[in-house]
Amino acid sequence: MCVSVQASAKGVYDDPRTYELAFGFREFEKEARFMSALSERMGTGRPMTSLLELGAGPAWHSTATATALPGAVAVAVDNAAPMLARARERVAHAELTDRVAVVEGDMTSLDATAVIDEATKMNKDAARGEFILITVWAIRRLTPCFVDRL
Repeated sequence: MCVSVQASAKGVYDDPRTYELAFGFREFEKEARFMSALSERMGTGRPMTSLLELGAGPAWHSTATATALPGAVAVAVDNAAPMLARARERVAHAELTDRVAVVEGDMTSLDATAVIDEATKMNKDAARGEFILITVWAIRRLTPCFVDRL
């Protein structure tokens, strides 16, 4: 099967399918388990229960967290309309709309109260506000170094 992909003049963030072809090779559930182990060993003393994914794009880490960690909730924040649409599609397809919220927002002016409200709607335990914060930059650089050590 041949797939035709047209590049956008604005960039890869305007075409989620191209973005997924370029960056979708990683093991997102393994990364979610790594973040949970990191939380347990070096942070809260317990497995991760909530994730705030900034610059979420297609919400890979949010859906992987909800899939790999039963009971965990995630809030995926992005400001690109095509990525938000793809994230919502991914969450719905995975049947995780009760545990993953996709929120339009800019990480440089994040409304923390709104994010906590979204998580609280899904899981009252998330009201504690103990989020594991992840950005695309952090996970790309940290996980390859430490994922097999925890």
